[in-house]
Amino acid sequence: MQVTRDYSSLRPHPKGAIQLFADCSAFLSASGIVAKILFASIDTKTSKLEQSPVLAFAAKRSAALRELLQLNDLPFLRSLGVRNAFEHIDERLDRLLKENPSEQFVWLHLSRDEPPAGLVLKRFNPNTLHLSYLDLELNLAECHSEILRVREKMKGAYDKVRTHEALLAVASGARNVG
Repeated sequence: MQVTRDYSSLRPHPKGAIQLFADCSAFLSASGIVAKILFASIDTKTSKLEQSPVLAFAAKRSAALRELLQLNDLPFLRSLGVRNAFEHIDERLDRLLKENPSEQFVWLHLSRDEPPAGLVLKRFNPNTLHLSYLDLELNLAECHSEILRVREKMKGAYDKVRTHEALLAVASGARNVG
C-alpha cells in the first residue's frame, strides 16, 4: 500500500506504515549497538575516563577494534545521532511541546512530501530514505552503507582467523580440525 499523505494521530494508521516505522526502529537499534561497540566512550569527557577504569577500558577496546578492522572513517556511526535517536526523545518532546504548545501534532508522517506545519513525532521520506524523530534527522542510506563496510571488514577478519585455524590446532595439539 502506498501512502501519499501524512496520517495525523486522529486517524487510524495503515498496518504498512506502522510496520515500516517498526522496521526502521529495529534497524536503528542494531546500528546503535554496532556504534556502541566500535565507538565506546567516544563522547565521554577525559575526566570521566580517568575516573572510571571500565569506561577507559571500553574506549581502548573500541579503538583497538577499529584499528584492527581498519574502520576509523565511519562518520555516520561515529556521530551521536544513531545512538541518540531513541535516547532522550522524552526530553526533546517535552522541550518542543513547551516551545510550541498549540501546534498540530502528527504522530507518523510517511510521505515524499513535506509534513504539515506543526510537530511531527516520526517522519520517513521513502525517496531520500531520511528518518526523522522530532528535530533529529537520520540518513538511513548512509548508515546502511557504513554497516555494510563493517560487515565486509568483519568477514575479512573472520576469513583470516579461519586460515590460521589449522595452524592453531596443530600448535595446541588438537586433532580432527575440519
